[in-house]
Amino acid sequence: MRVEHETAAGWYAGAFASPVRLEGRAQGQLIAYGGRAQRITSTLSWDAGITRSTFLRDGRWNYHEFYAGLASQRGSARLFYSPAYYGEGRSLYLDLSGAWPLSDSVRLTAHAGLLHPMGGYEGTVDGVGNSGDARIALVADIGDCTVQAGVQTRWRSYLSELPRARGFTASLSLHF
Repeated sequence: MRVEHETAAGWYAGAFASPVRLEGRAQGQLIAYGGRAQRITSTLSWDAGITRSTFLRDGRWNYHEFYAGLASQRGSARLFYSPAYYGEGRSLYLDLSGAWPLSDSVRLTAHAGLLHPMGGYEGTVDGVGNSGDARIALVADIGDCTVQAGVQTRWRSYLSELPRARGFTASLSLHF
């Protein structure tokens, strides 16, 4: 579940709740975020903010991230920095996302991300321990709703004991 609010001055805040499984244990994850976005030109804007991820049954995984990026009508790039990603070491994460219209109400979206641990992690795959993820989805706007379905994968984990994850994703958003 996600709730968001934006102001005319470009400030925004929101929260997201989801079930997750960490170390074989189901729990809830809450993500709160806030920031500001402003236009640079008619087709380009900047965005900066902070997120806080909280895990309801095991607080040692909690972390926050600072981010900044650029966005256009069809794509965006954001760089995230966390001083203690999943309660461990510092990290940088590059998020590249895009959308291509297929009709007036349907679009194809794609995402690629690269995580670079910067020290303080136990059990990294190698000295660098980089990992990546990708997602592709179809998104349809139907009245006041947005429906999304796609596939997501992580092609390498920064920790050697984590399996390569793949999955189907689906969401429904109601705009009010």
